[in-house]
Amino acid sequence: MSISKRSFGLAFGLVAIVSAGLFAQSDTTPVAETPPVILEASTADDARQPVKVADGLLQESEATVLPFVEQHHSQLLSVLTALKLSNPKEYESAIADINKSLRRLSQLEKRNKALYDVDLDAWKTQSRIDLMMARAIAKEHSLDESALRSLVAQRRTIQVKRLKIELEQLEDRKKQLQDSLVRLEENEKERVDQQVLGMLKRIDSKKPKKKNNDSTKVEGASK
Repeated sequence: MSISKRSFGLAFGLVAIVSAGLFAQSDTTPVAETPPVILEASTADDARQPVKVADGLLQESEATVLPFVEQHHSQLLSVLTALKLSNPKEYESAIADINKSLRRLSQLEKRNKALYDVDLDAWKTQSRIDLMMARAIAKEHSLDESALRSLVAQRRTIQVKRLKIELEQLEDRKKQLQDSLVRLEENEKERVDQQVLGMLKRIDSKKPKKKNNDSTKVEGASK
């Protein structure tokens, strides 16, 4: 799902948290940059569907999620703490969704570090957009259109960067395939002969060996 398509559903989900007072304790309270995966949803209708997590799984997820949040979004840690006290079900849902995105990012980091870095930046940027929208809806704050425009432009820059990286990697892969094709087409008849010869040798090596009949002949002659 693209970031732009899920932004409204995520903002809708954040509204409930903002309305609960987690971000509205005072006008001077630092604003947490909430990752968009807290209440990940494809549409506004299912944005608030709770995710039930078993106690053991919740503790295991917390052990992974909370250090990640502290490292990349330190202000979010206090938000999650408040959410855990005020609405445990929403807290479980938040932890589960963050953990889901964290697993995806971790897998991507192992496969493709360049795309991981870009996706992490996109994650942070989208979180700021979602929070700005949620605060404007829930608290009727005047929306800073200039700041919003800057964030949207930043998100677009990240998307462009990702596509360029993918294209570059596709070009590298294309060259590798072309080199493999050239090698495969070279000396085609000799390669086929070598492969068939190897198969014939393997077949012969697997055939059962014939038994020695000399002892049978000697026994028959003595009779």
